[in-house]
Amino acid sequence: SDCCLTVTVSGKNYLGGLIGYNMAGSVSQCNLSGTVHVIDNTMSSAGGLVGYNKDSIVESCFAAVDVQGNFVGDGGLAGVNSNSTIHACTASGCVTGNVTYSTVSTHGIGGLVGSNYSGSVISFCFAEGDVTGLEAGCNLGGLIGYSAGNTTIRFCEASGNVTGGLETDYVGGLVGSAYSVILFCSASGNVTGKEYVGGLVGIGYTTSCWISKCYATGDVKGMDRVGGLLGCGSLSDEAYCYAAGRVSAAPESNFGGLVGRQGDGDPRSKCYYLACEGLSDAYAYPLTDAQMKQQASFVGWDFVGETANGTEDIWQIEEGVGYPHLWWELN
Repeated sequence: SDCCLTVTVSGKNYLGGLIGYNMAGSVSQCNLSGTVHVIDNTMSSAGGLVGYNKDSIVESCFAAVDVQGNFVGDGGLAGVNSNSTIHACTASGCVTGNVTYSTVSTHGIGGLVGSNYSGSVISFCFAEGDVTGLEAGCNLGGLIGYSAGNTTIRFCEASGNVTGGLETDYVGGLVGSAYSVILFCSASGNVTGKEYVGGLVGIGYTTSCWISKCYATGDVKGMDRVGGLLGCGSLSDEAYCYAAGRVSAAPESNFGGLVGRQGDGDPRSKCYYLACEGLSDAYAYPLTDAQMKQQASFVGWDFVGETANGTEDIWQIEEGVGYPHLWWELN
């Protein structure tokens, strides 16, 4: 704890700016800058702070570390996070990786964490750097590349651009592939990929992914299954989500202002997207730019200062000036 370092790390296995493999440990109040680089095309996990984080706690840490990884999991803070808690941390470095889905489908590249597993909880965290993965099927996310196994992501933001190549699938502004509970989160970076591309989540697996009280504002571009919030998956009828980015995809493909390809459920009564020319969505209501800046447009949403829709004060808006923000982001 209480460390401040500038690092240059290169190697083959379990690379971290501070710790390569953190097993049942606790890391707090550490501030790192520098680079972490996997060499020789080695199958490894690489993180700005920790390479592999297992059964551990990481909190109140900051990593401004550029990470160039290769395979298992590459993240601005942790390459792999398993059965662990990450709380109140920020990663601002750029993350680049080469994860091939055809080889291992559960590996990812993320602005904060590459691959997130096994009951892990990530809360009040921020990822600010750009994320790039140009190989096929990357599982690429602004915050987390791949997240599964009874994991929870809450009160988190990702603001970097997320860029995949012409063959890159499962790309999201927050999470690329999710089997997770995702609550009170946002993504604002632009997102580019091939298929399963979303402003917040690339693909949310129907039986294991729950998204609620979230939004995305970045532009989203892909070929098929492309959505302003969710590339492919389902939202509940009380998701209370919106998307405000421009969405573009191939003609005759599956794309939408909110969801690219919808599974079960119909969240139309509680979700919205910014109306743009040529954009529609059967599962959400379109709003003009002016309407997106009015509290009254978001029917049933719990805003600060009103009691008709609850007293949790989840959303806050500056009337006529900006779109809704989550209350916690502004306080």
